[in-house]
Amino acid sequence: MKTPPPVVVLVEDDPLIRRFVEIALEELSLDLVTCTTAEEAQQLIPLSSCALLITDMMLPGASGLQLIEWLRKTSFSACPVVVFSAGLDYSITEYLEQLSVHRVLRKPVSVKELVTCIETALNANVAPSVMHAARTSNVGDMHVEEYAINTYFCGDRELFIEYKAACAVQMSTDLTLGTQHLSSSDSAGLHRLAHNLKSVFRLLGLETASDTARNLEDACKGADWEKVQAHWHQIRMEMQRLAAWEKPV
Repeated sequence: MKTPPPVVVLVEDDPLIRRFVEIALEELSLDLVTCTTAEEAQQLIPLSSCALLITDMMLPGASGLQLIEWLRKTSFSACPVVVFSAGLDYSITEYLEQLSVHRVLRKPVSVKELVTCIETALNANVAPSVMHAARTSNVGDMHVEEYAINTYFCGDRELFIEYKAACAVQMSTDLTLGTQHLSSSDSAGLHRLAHNLKSVFRLLGLETASDTARNLEDACKGADWEKVQAHWHQIRMEMQRLAAWEKPV
C-alpha cells in the first residue's frame, strides 16, 4: 500500500502569500492544507496527522505565537514548526527557539530557500534550531523583474508571471478592503493589509512600493492618520498599477 504524502498545514491570512507558497511547493510530494486563522489550524491539526506546521505570526484572532504555544501543549507537540513572517524582533525569536521552532523565515524568501527549508523540516532527524534567512537589499542596476525572478523565483520566469498574475487579480479586492478600512478608521485592518502588501511587493521586486507599505504599516501602528492617508494614497497608486497589469500572451 502506497504511503500517503505528509500533510503540511499552512496558516496565512494573505491570499497572495498563500498562493506563493502553493506555487513554490507544488512539485514536492506533500499534501498542503491551508487556513487563514490559528483557530482554524487548531481544528485541522488533530484531524490531519500534520507532519509540519508553517505559520505567519500576525493573524486575525489568535496570533501565530499563541498557535505554537497551544501546539506544544498538545499530543502533537513533536510536530515541527516553521515560522514564515515579516515582523519579528529579537525577543520573539529567542522565545521561538525555546518553543523548539525548526526555522524562522523572514518574508520574503526565494522559492529555493522555502523549498529547501520545508524538505529539511520534513526529513529532519536532528534537534531543531532557529535559523535566520538572509535578506537581499540591493537591487543595483538590475531590471526590476529580472531581479525578482532571480532572487525569489530561482530564475523561473513562468513561475514569476503566474504569481504576478495572481497578485494583479487580488489587488482589486485589496483596494476595496483598504478603502473600507480607511473610511471606517480601522487602523488594525489597514495595518494588517499593509503588513501583507510589504512582502507581496518585495517578491515582485517593487522595493519602493514595499517601503511605502512599511511606512503605512508604521503609521497605522501609531494611529497617525495624516501619515496614514498620505501613505495610503501612494500605495493605492502602486496597487492600481499592479491591478491593471495584464499577463503576456
